[in-house]
Formats: sequence, C-alpha cells, structure tokens
Amino acid sequence: MRNLSERELLILRKKARAFIETIPPVARSESGCLNEEGTAQVQKCFERILRKHRAVGAAMVLVFPDGTEQFFCYGKARRKPDTAVDPFTCFRVASVTKLISTFGVMSLVENGELSLDEDVSNVLGFSLRNPRFPERVLTLRMLLTHTGGIKNAELQRTGQESLEERFRDPDIWLESAPGERFLYSNLGAGLAGAIAEKASGLRFDELMQERIFRPLGICAGYGAANIPSDRVIADGYSVRGLFPPRLKYDAEYQRRQHTEQRPGESYVTTVGRLITDAHGLGTLAGLLASKTDTKVLKKSSLEEMRTVQDGIGGIGKAGRGLNVASLKGVIPELNLIGHQGVAYGMCSELFADTESGAGVGIMTNGVCLNRIALQPVGEELLLLGMCAIRKIGAFTDSM
Repeated sequence: MRNLSERELLILRKKARAFIETIPPVARSESGCLNEEGTAQVQKCFERILRKHRAVGAAMVLVFPDGTEQFFCYGKARRKPDTAVDPFTCFRVASVTKLISTFGVMSLVENGELSLDEDVSNVLGFSLRNPRFPERVLTLRMLLTHTGGIKNAELQRTGQESLEERFRDPDIWLESAPGERFLYSNLGAGLAGAIAEKASGLRFDELMQERIFRPLGICAGYGAANIPSDRVIADGYSVRGLFPPRLKYDAEYQRRQHTEQRPGESYVTTVGRLITDAHGLGTLAGLLASKTDTKVLKKSSLEEMRTVQDGIGGIGKAGRGLNVASLKGVIPELNLIGHQGVAYGMCSELFADTESGAGVGIMTNGVCLNRIALQPVGEELLLLGMCAIRKIGAFTDSM
C-alpha cells in the first residue's frame, strides 16, 4: 500500500463522510458491543457492499476496544466444489503480509539479533549497495519504510536466481541514495524477509510460528502448504464486468507445491504470501494497536512500528511507520493505521485505531478492483466496520 497524497486523502475524507451518512445507527448492548439487532444490521450492510462489488466471498472481523471479536461472513470460499465462507475460512491477505511480517522482524530487533540501522550487508554476507552510491549503506529501517532506493521490480526473473544475483542487477536501483526517496517496493520487502532468515537461521514461516503465531494461538502461515490440512483456504478469483469470476489462485493446487529453501535465499515470502483466518487477523489488529507489553512484542517495539519514520536513522521523508501506513483523519475522530493488500483478485485490509485499540480486518477472495490508491470495497467495508465499533460523527447521540 503506497502513501496517499494530500489530494487523495482529501478525496477519501469526503467520500468517507458521505458514506458514513448512509450507515444507519447500529443497535448495541450496554457494553458497547453489537446486540442481536445490531449484528443483523451490520450483516445486511456488509452483504449489500459485497454484492455491489460482485464479491465471490469475504470475511470481516471487528475488534472492539475491550478485545471482543465479532465475525461476519459472505459468499463462497470456493466455487468448485461449492464451499461457503465461515469464520474459520483462511484467506491469502496479499500485501497485508508486509505489516504482519514486521512483527517477526521486530522480535529479532528486540532480542538484539538484528539492528534497524546497521548495514544489512553484515547479515547477508555480501556487500549490498546501490552502484550509484557505493558509500551509502542500506539498512533494515530503510527497507521497512520503502526508502531503500529499490524499484518495485520483478521479484524473480528465473526460478534459480540467488539473492545475491538478483540484487547485483543495476537496473533495480533508483537514481537516488538509500533513505532519500519513498517508493513502495515488493522487492525491497522481500529482501527484509531474507535478512530476517539469515539472522535467525530459520525459514520465515518457522520464525513467525515460533515468535508470533503460536504464542498468540492463531492459525496462520506463509503459503497454502503451511496451513493445516483440515482448514479451508479460499481460492482467488478475477472479477471483471458481467463475466463469471475466473479462477486466479487455486488454493489446493498451491497446497501441493511445497518447496524447501535454505534460510536467507527466499526474497518473495514476506511480500504477500501470508494466509490466515478472521480470528488471526483480528488478533494481529489488536497487537498492532496494543499500548502495553504483549506476549510477543514489547510496547517499545510496537511504538517504533507505529511511529512515522521521517528524519529517523538516515531516512528523509517516508510518511509512514515500519510497514505501517496512516489514514489519520479519514474517518472523523479516528487515527487509523494499517495496510491494504491486493493480489489475484483478492482485497484485504488490516487497520486499527491507535487511540481506542479498536480494529477491523477484512478478507475477500474476488471483487471488482480499480487501479486507484484505496480499493472501494475495502474502503467501504473498513468504514462500515469502524462505524459498527465506534460511536462516530453524526451517530454519536443516536447509537
């Protein structure tokens, strides 16, 4: 998810305010969570939005400030065989992977196994430099803020290309020094994962299972082969116009494509391969918003992730935290941070309000997508979710 320009943010704020006016007051219990009537209201709005965008299937989790989770499901995880989405359905979350992977990277930083500001060459075992600026070091902080000067280039040109070979290519480097320019880069995000593998000696999925997923008690893994066989993984579909959805991501086929790689040689894992269910996404939203030490990360590490990195550690202007984008002010009264993901027809969202600790996780497996900064279906579901959780704007007195 790239940074939004001021103009794009202004347009999004206007759209958000107009959309919020279409959401009726939501019925609640005394605790502030949705009661039976409110749940039915949100489900109806949820389905209306997804039908409008021709969604195949979707799941949404709302995380209330007290940590309570509520789930909403829609449509099909698979069209053949016909399989309905339920709260246990796992979805590929595309670039939301980058945010979640940063939790694992920060656990290494916490333990002194990695540094945000040292030369990554020291970990990789070979000199990694932009050939135009051979004296400027590249740091992990730069990679996590997309300011490393690496283009959003093709990840792998051949199946046999090593990490060192890929980053020797002079065409992947910008004409600006590391730290000077923000450019969203899948290739740079993949490199950050390879560095974490080199430092830990573990494949990234093993690292995340050990440091994040198992301690939090959630089902999540990088690639379909790393999800338990008894869990349904949603297929991904391309949805265009009035044509039937077309299969783009065959989860069962991917489940059979398990390949072992030595730690530090894969630079595609942390780009967009994470798969999880609604509870997993909700738990990770709560982690993102936590203001205290947690089972997996200290408060200081989470605050580092959330802090806009401008002027820190050799970074000029990033406009974001460590793989964390901001939608501050888009929804009245809320300071939303998180990430969006789009791939194979899927659209996912993970955002949390840093003030209240509330969060929304959204996963879809096929919707009509537009080539714009924030996808309309994700935007509308995010607004619906936050309105359902919080007493916002015009509905403050009537909820």
